Amino acid sequence: MSAVIIPLLITLSALMPYLPGGVRVDQIVVPILAAPAFLMARRQHAGTFIWGIALIVSLVALAVSSRLSWQTGLATSGLFSMIRITWPVIALLTFPSLLSRTPHATLYSTLSIAGCAGAASLAALGALASPRILEILTLWVRTEDDSVWTQARDIGRFSGLFNQPLEAGVFYSVALMALAFCWKHARVNKLLLLGLLVLILAGGGLSLSKNFIVVGIVCSAALAIWIGVIPFWLVIAIAIPTLIVVPPLFVRYNPDYVDSLVALYYTGGLFSALTAGRFGQADSQVSILFQSLFEVGDWPLGRGLGSHLPLDNGFLEFFYQGGIVALGGFVVALLALLIHGWRHRATDQGRLLVMLVLFTIGASLGGPAFTANRANIALLLLIAATIVDIRRERPVRAPANQRRAPLRY
Repeated sequence: MSAVIIPLLITLSALMPYLPGGVRVDQIVVPILAAPAFLMARRQHAGTFIWGIALIVSLVALAVSSRLSWQTGLATSGLFSMIRITWPVIALLTFPSLLSRTPHATLYSTLSIAGCAGAASLAALGALASPRILEILTLWVRTEDDSVWTQARDIGRFSGLFNQPLEAGVFYSVALMALAFCWKHARVNKLLLLGLLVLILAGGGLSLSKNFIVVGIVCSAALAIWIGVIPFWLVIAIAIPTLIVVPPLFVRYNPDYVDSLVALYYTGGLFSALTAGRFGQADSQVSILFQSLFEVGDWPLGRGLGSHLPLDNGFLEFFYQGGIVALGGFVVALLALLIHGWRHRATDQGRLLVMLVLFTIGASLGGPAFTANRANIALLLLIAATIVDIRRERPVRAPANQRRAPLRY
């Protein structure tokens, strides 16, 4: 039981209600854990830290641009943005050290994330059924009329404990991939895991997040096939009737959201509808912000932290605030993690890392998935856990022709 404590506490810290002043528990816990984590750190292979170096380069570019930018300059109040942007670096340098003493770090991290996702989904379902529980959610989210949470709910999208559908989509997508790993390696009753599967699908489905429905489910299914949890033919057999039955029900019971998608489709095409208008239109916010940087000549270092929020694209978040240098660092970090996972694709941890990075790339087209409030803790924890297990002398090997028996503890 003690082995699961660290990943469970890290995951739970991201799902706690806000503290006075709007501070999240994980914003306090993770920096406090950073100092002992660095002291615990052992000497690591330099090649696995390319992502860390690349992200640090991004941060330096962001800091410099905040001071030099004509838009923010010395008067910038980008503290919130700095905390948000530095989060991946702090987490990815801290979590591996914290998990280094945890046996089978990936397994226990996936169990923690899947279990917490089930609890979060139960809270969302309970809030839909009971006004009293819905009132309690105000400790986790902003429910004012102008909040993203309320506006999303008005068109049939329910994020539960998360402020917006993007965050819910990222969290439940990571949980779904975690569950695929658990299904193969955890010595847990399969009925319990099946119940978690239903809850995770319900939680992600309620949010109607395209990161979950389009990217998360596809990446999770691909991972499940790749590690031998489910055969390809069964995925197709499930997908075809689902695609036949679900859309008509969706049109009938959620016409407001369908109308918004149809309007986006006629305005900018399928890509516009899939990305909620972020791409596919010349006058979309993402297109305008990208174009404005090049026209004014701010593309080398961007316009500084906090110069424009929100930024509905993970790549734009780095590029607009820190220019091509910050964007380059972010892209190199993702590629380094992807290559690291691919080099170790003989292991299930390596395959999980590949799918986590591919999900991050795909989800970042629709929002800053790597820095999404609350949800990114689960993503970064699982990436760190795979790195820890890959480094170990005997990681779990993916079978060539048959499923491996579950691990015994």
